[in-house]
Amino acid sequence: MDAPPAATPRILNRCASDLNVEIDPAIIRLYLLYVVPLSPIPAAMMLYAWDMYHATLLPSAPFGQASTMAFILFLSELVAVPVMASVIQTLGTASGIRRAYKDAFAVSAVAPTLLWLAPLLLFVPSLAPWGITGAVVATALLLHLGTYSAFQLEEEDRSRRLAWSIIAAGLCGWMALILTALLAWGIIAA
Repeated sequence: MDAPPAATPRILNRCASDLNVEIDPAIIRLYLLYVVPLSPIPAAMMLYAWDMYHATLLPSAPFGQASTMAFILFLSELVAVPVMASVIQTLGTASGIRRAYKDAFAVSAVAPTLLWLAPLLLFVPSLAPWGITGAVVATALLLHLGTYSAFQLEEEDRSRRLAWSIIAAGLCGWMALILTALLAWGIIAA
């Protein structure tokens, strides 16, 4: 494996070589300029929802607990993107398709865009359930199209199987984020 670019921080180089992943500057740029700015939206909207509705939904939860939960959710989202990229790359390899980590990372970074933006619908509470449902469906569509594009599959059946495997893994990842937030809430509230 070639040495990672000199511009990449040393700690990332060491972690990447341990995981047998090459860190491309495009990955760092996508992460810092796309993932990091969008990831705080759900956490911020969680705090907004707490501020607007805590008297009826969570009357006993103080702001400190809500802000700690929001911070844990934010950190979990930041970790989830590179983890999902590894899962996507592994699922591709298991399907007999070998692609660079940066291709899987691009799919992993772009696919949750609508899930990051959907909490903005809390500003109009009557639209929130529809918006979140639409975001989940649109994310599945993005994963399907992203898989087809990133892995350059020619067989539609193979593309569909890989896409559904990635969607299932993404749903498991999403549930893990929700469970992390709920566990954090339980630990903080205790």
